[in-house]
Amino acid sequence: METSIHQPGSHRIDDDSDHKLRQAKMESLASDYFSRACQKLFWEEVREAMVDMHPTICFSRKIGVGSLDLACMMAPKIGYRVIDKEIVEYIATKAQITPKSVEIFDESHPGYVKAFLNRFSGEKSFPLSDYSKNLFAAFFFLATSEPTIFVGRGAHLVLPREKVFAVRCISSKQYRVKRLSHSLSVSQKEAEEILEQADLDQRRFYSRVYQKSEAPASEFDVVINFDYFHNPDQIADFLLRMFVLKFRQGRAMETLYVP
Repeated sequence: METSIHQPGSHRIDDDSDHKLRQAKMESLASDYFSRACQKLFWEEVREAMVDMHPTICFSRKIGVGSLDLACMMAPKIGYRVIDKEIVEYIATKAQITPKSVEIFDESHPGYVKAFLNRFSGEKSFPLSDYSKNLFAAFFFLATSEPTIFVGRGAHLVLPREKVFAVRCISSKQYRVKRLSHSLSVSQKEAEEILEQADLDQRRFYSRVYQKSEAPASEFDVVINFDYFHNPDQIADFLLRMFVLKFRQGRAMETLYVP
């Protein structure tokens, strides 16, 4: 089980009303996905929708750096929703698709699965587990059903790169420890222990699912170091400008807010 870290403000798990809304959202998405994932027509619709998929923002981050808060600041300005790792994990585990659904997924995305494998393994092949296929299918479903900002779980590695604005958020360990200590109201020693476990869980996940041990800068459009940028509002506005700049030729960008 992966360590779960909850950030301050509206994202804290101990806020009962927010937690209930969040749980309801996860269950609703999982239910919708589960009820439709076994239908071949659904995956054909998803495949077609990927052609005209809205430009998608994908955050990759060091745990505890604050990218979820940043995503939640950006989303209402462009009419997007935020899907973080908890929601994706919930769908990928709660709504496990059947072997038949995995077969349908393979049939609907044969070229994509092959391209994905070649992208990471080159000449050396490795099998995609049913869990991984379910995770990737969930990404496709979520990205094509509504304009989305993903936070975590490697969505930028799965979705069509030409439709993705990929952002990497990093900082020193000291910054993350201080931030987590403050947000969770624990000592810095406790915060450091939590982060060490969370970092280990994250490394294991990327190794297991993507066969990756690092996140090189070349994977991303923008890398933000939070040790040197301290104003979340300014960072959010900067990223939105970059997002619009990248996709300004697309019709989907015509109505987007530009700060």
